[in-house]
Amino acid sequence: MKYEIGYLSDVGILKKVNEDSLLIKYGVYKDGLKDEEFVFTVICDGMGGLEQGELASSNLIEFFERWYENDFSIEMSMKEIEFIWKEMLENVNEVFLEYAKKNKISFGTTITGLLIKNDEYLCVNIGDCRLYCIRDDIYQITEDDTYVEQEIKAKRMTKEEGKLSDKKHILTQCIGASKIINPKFYYGKVERGYYLICTDGFRNELNDEELYKFIEMNESEEFNNTLNNRLKKIATVLKSKYEKDNISSILIKVL
Repeated sequence: MKYEIGYLSDVGILKKVNEDSLLIKYGVYKDGLKDEEFVFTVICDGMGGLEQGELASSNLIEFFERWYENDFSIEMSMKEIEFIWKEMLENVNEVFLEYAKKNKISFGTTITGLLIKNDEYLCVNIGDCRLYCIRDDIYQITEDDTYVEQEIKAKRMTKEEGKLSDKKHILTQCIGASKIINPKFYYGKVERGYYLICTDGFRNELNDEELYKFIEMNESEEFNNTLNNRLKKIATVLKSKYEKDNISSILIKVL
């Protein structure tokens, strides 16, 4: 399969610092006589309620970039990569906890990582960044690590109540602020359409139907309809809705 990639990271209208960090890697490998492509992306959202959120998110990105540059092989199985990522995240969490303790600060970041190869995907998630699949409709693949999601699963709160809750941004785990982390992993078969990875600032003020509309914008429209421009259009709408957070996303089109 072939892939087209767009991305956006915008400081937004309120914050002075962009605490989001992105990593995008793309490559080509031989599968028999055919050239095949792979995509590796990570998005991290430094905790704005804590200190040095931009440092937490960028440092976690650096760990994944070093893994990609030094250790990743296209021959690795997805199960093998899951094991490596889990161990790596646990080790990074210990490093972050020690740094926070030494400097007497609160320090943390969320993460969603996605690897697509051999027509399959592997996703890792901690926190409330999300992975969506968009084809005939929009489907949220990841599950948020939030108080509200926990209450909805326990049937102590409805989805409608969750959207209105003043606790919807409270995380149940993140890298650097949780003594024990439990990364969630998701597997799937890649199909033609779109995969959207985004921070909460990218989708707080939009419902799924609105996200779907912007991503699936008709290419015959006069609007210069590149993937980057679709994401910029969404960011403009979010700012008009007074979204207070940083706004970041990565959009992958499967051709």
